[in-house]
Amino acid sequence: MFWEEYPEAIASEFYTQYRKAREDGKARHFEAESPITGRWHEAHIYPRPGRLEVYLRDITPRKRAEGALRRNEASARAEAAELQAVMDAVPAAILLAHDPKCEDVTGNIAATELFRVSPDANLSTSARPEDRPIHFRLMKEGREIPASRQPLQFAAATGHPVRWRITQVLDLQVTEGMNVDLRAGHLELTSFNVPRWGLGYG
Repeated sequence: MFWEEYPEAIASEFYTQYRKAREDGKARHFEAESPITGRWHEAHIYPRPGRLEVYLRDITPRKRAEGALRRNEASARAEAAELQAVMDAVPAAILLAHDPKCEDVTGNIAATELFRVSPDANLSTSARPEDRPIHFRLMKEGREIPASRQPLQFAAATGHPVRWRITQVLDLQVTEGMNVDLRAGHLELTSFNVPRWGLGYG
């Protein structure tokens, strides 16, 4: 008998489901890793008069791909958390674009305080209309700077670093009625492209 020839399989999910199917006469469908071969199987057990019919399908490639995806996601979350911690420790506003079009932009603590937004807010001025912040505008010499001309968007789209040295007033206009003068003698805004992100600070 199979279980006598392979006693190590008795502690497996296969034996558990096999025994339950014999006891209650109900079909079983499950996925489990074989302790004999180390491969994953999709198993179907059907009780029949005087016997059980068992069908197995090797799903090892899919399970390995799922495992690799989970590891990659966990690694990406850890990297993102580490990067956020480093950004938050910097006493200057930092914006991070997560896509070449800068439709998703987040910031560190200094940036969210500057823009008067929550930590999870999207700071992108080129986001989709429904996601775009409407309570602040970046102004230069009394005119709003189009998103396409802002350094973060350009750097993320082209991969080329952008540096603005501002000697005149650069205002952040907030709808609360507050204008933030971003000039301090001079202000240098730097944006550059790094793999997967566009990064801007000032």
